[in-house]
Amino acid sequence: MKQIKRFIINVNLSEVSAGAVARLLMLLLSAVFYLMKVFDLVPPAVDENLLCNLVIAFFGVLAFLQSYWKNNSWTYAAQQADELMEQLRENENL
Repeated sequence: MKQIKRFIINVNLSEVSAGAVARLLMLLLSAVFYLMKVFDLVPPAVDENLLCNLVIAFFGVLAFLQSYWKNNSWTYAAQQADELMEQLRENENL
């Protein structure tokens, strides 16, 4: 619980990238779709069941891959580290 509180205190929303927010929204959207499917809250339809399953699977896999692959810098320290890394990359290319 202390780690969660420490994380929330260190979140710096003013410098969070749009990509990090988009990935978070995709992850939440896929979770909502999954829960709707589990609890049969998706309206039943003729032959649309396969389409619904494909859309849910697509968002789930996409959200998983994006969250796994992309570095999401939420805290001030992580954002500072990203800036330092970018500076090092720029100096390397000179």
